[in-house]
Formats: sequence, C-alpha cells, structure tokens
Amino acid sequence: MISLDEAKAHLRLEQDFTEEDGLIQSLVDAAVLNLEHNTGRALRIREESLVLDRWPAEVVLPWWPIRSIVSITYVDPQGETQQLQSMALDLRQFPAKLRPAKGETWPELLHGHEVVEIKVEVGMDALPEDLKRAALLMVGHLYENREAVVIGTITSTLPMAVEYLLQPHRIMRIG
Repeated sequence: MISLDEAKAHLRLEQDFTEEDGLIQSLVDAAVLNLEHNTGRALRIREESLVLDRWPAEVVLPWWPIRSIVSITYVDPQGETQQLQSMALDLRQFPAKLRPAKGETWPELLHGHEVVEIKVEVGMDALPEDLKRAALLMVGHLYENREAVVIGTITSTLPMAVEYLLQPHRIMRIG
C-alpha cells in the first residue's frame, strides 16, 4: 500500500534514519485503517467471513472490492458440514451479491444458528493515488503532532490526531 520509504520521503526524513521506523509504520497502518473506515472500502488485502442463519434470496456481501470467494460452507439437514461448489457472484456494482447458480437453488440447511459461512478475499493491490496522498497527509499530521493537545500560549486540540486513531474502532449505537 504505502511503503516505509514512501512515508519517510513524505516526512522529509533520510532513508538511513531508522530510529522511528516502527512509529512511522504504525502511523501508516493507522492512516490506511482510517481510510477504510471513511470510504467503506476494503483497502488492505485480507480474508473476511460472513455467517448466516439461513439462505436469503441473495447474499449481500458488505465489503468492496471482493477479490474472490474463498469458501462457502453450510450445515446440511443431517448436521454434516458441506462445501457449496457452484454459485453466481455479481461484481458489477456495489454491493456484490451472491446467488445460486443459474437453474439451481440454495441447498437445504439444518435449522439453527450460524449454519452458513462465506469466506471472501477482499482488498486492493494498490491504493489509488488520491487515497495514498490522503493517507500520507494523515501520517504527516500524526508524526508532527504526537499528543492530543498542544500547550503553548494557547491550549488547542488537534482534532485529527485522536479522531483518526479512534474512529475506525468506534461502534455507532442507535437508540
């Protein structure tokens, strides 16, 4: 996504300055995580899982982009775990949808909870240039402002510092 060398160049640090490589890499990771949260896109390549209690008419996959289906397993009426072999994956638009293959229906399931598991690989090979620039701006801000507040003649909050680090982990509650 963003190499340590790219981040150091953006920060105007010499490549042989290695004392803060761990910090810089953690700032890059935090910035990319924040971009994922703010864009709703899976930027890092990783495996995700969706667990269902039943087959809907079509399965809406909440990640974008989807790289591939890793596996689809389900529990049949006899209680045996099976691998689904054929399905139709529609990647033409967000959100991606998974349906039974043409002319087929979803297999019967054991009545219960968590009887279907869909594993997908998500993420991008490379960040679009504008997202890379946004991440590097965050890295620069976080590198230069290592505390949540600056104390001088006036105490002021640095809204980006804490917000960028906490926002991807915030659980939105309704009601």
